[in-house]
Amino acid sequence: MPAGIHVGAAVAGLVLGALVIAMRKGTTRHRVAGGCYAVLLLVVNVAALAIPRSVSGMGAFHVLAVFSLATLVAGLVPMWVRPRTEGIVAVHGITMCFSYAGLVAAGLSQAAAERFPEQAAVAVMITSAVTFAVASVAIYTRVPRALAR
Repeated sequence: MPAGIHVGAAVAGLVLGALVIAMRKGTTRHRVAGGCYAVLLLVVNVAALAIPRSVSGMGAFHVLAVFSLATLVAGLVPMWVRPRTEGIVAVHGITMCFSYAGLVAAGLSQAAAERFPEQAAVAVMITSAVTFAVASVAIYTRVPRALAR
């Protein structure tokens, strides 16, 4: 059952995360939707860690789930710091956007691994690299503009 929970939370996280990124920042709506996104991402990653990988144990997606949890913590902790400076808010925005990019990369990489099972490792690496390259350009050009508003 962890796989069903994992996929359901991931799909909900993709939808809600896109909405959080698109909405006005700093509002109550943003904080509530962002908190729900964070809970979904926590569920996605805990469920991913509970999904067994055949006989050989931990796989690449298990390791990436740990990195995803670290990204989530790195994005949330700055918002607990007072006072919130522009730099702290920028770290939050950039890190949370990268948490969303990781969710997108995981979904695309899973699809690539299933499409090319004999070259799954290469498919995951290429898909993740391309996703993060595109996301990095978008994040580092758009987040500063969003914070300026």
